[in-house]
Amino acid sequence: MTVTSAMSGRVVRPTSLEEAITACTQRPDARIMGGGTLVVAERALGISTTPAYLLLSGIPELHGVTPGGAAATGGPSRIGAQTTLRALLDAALSPMLDVALRSLATPQIRNRATVGGNIAERRPAHTLAPCLLALDASVGSAGPDGTRRRSIRDFVAEGLGEGEIIVDVALPARGGFQRFVRVAPRNGPGYAIASVAVSIDPTGRSVHSGIGGSGSTALPGTAADDFLAEAIDWASGAAPAGAAEEYGRLLAAACDPPTDDRASAGYRRHAIAVMGRRLIEAWNEEQQRG
Repeated sequence: MTVTSAMSGRVVRPTSLEEAITACTQRPDARIMGGGTLVVAERALGISTTPAYLLLSGIPELHGVTPGGAAATGGPSRIGAQTTLRALLDAALSPMLDVALRSLATPQIRNRATVGGNIAERRPAHTLAPCLLALDASVGSAGPDGTRRRSIRDFVAEGLGEGEIIVDVALPARGGFQRFVRVAPRNGPGYAIASVAVSIDPTGRSVHSGIGGSGSTALPGTAADDFLAEAIDWASGAAPAGAAEEYGRLLAAACDPPTDDRASAGYRRHAIAVMGRRLIEAWNEEQQRG
């Protein structure tokens, strides 16, 4: 592990997970950096006063994607926390992620930003967490008290503990319908005002959804998921009339959206309801076409 001076502060560069956890304990004032895209933006705006930085880029075990599913080991796909968004896009693990990753940032940012960095601070406008909720992911982490793995639902609710680092994200094999949609200030890449991700898996007869931009962090649509999983006739692969409308209403009811300079709470709640309804209508249309 090396310590250097840079960016008007101390930069700690561990080369193993053990060194990183030790450094977190010894330098609790240090900010953990994945790709550094958020830190660079904050420093450019003059709003970062962090005295030290802990760079995770030199830890090999935090990098890379290991595909899972029936085509490989039959287990979940593993995504290292330091995997860049570009590498995750290239891995083509999910059509939902393909759309979401292209929408969240320019190619230059995708080449630097990391999976762990995107979810670590649980910011509501960040794009990956709603998708990971819809894909029923889990998050592995390590800290002074050892390692643990939690569902993404628990992670977005609880966050990281003191001195804890994200190690990886695991995606279970999941087929069927997978979609991500959003409303944003512009058509190009950037933060969404509100977003919805949904996965409908006929094999597991399950529905999972994630909501972005409409709470203090990403939110699961638990009530909407339970309703739709019960309403769907899995034998015929169709949802009854009115199910799409009710699903959207339940998603909106799960929100606690803010009012800010980009949109009102009412607009966000309405957008979530409309996006949810349209997603289920799109799924129904796919089922009808066979």
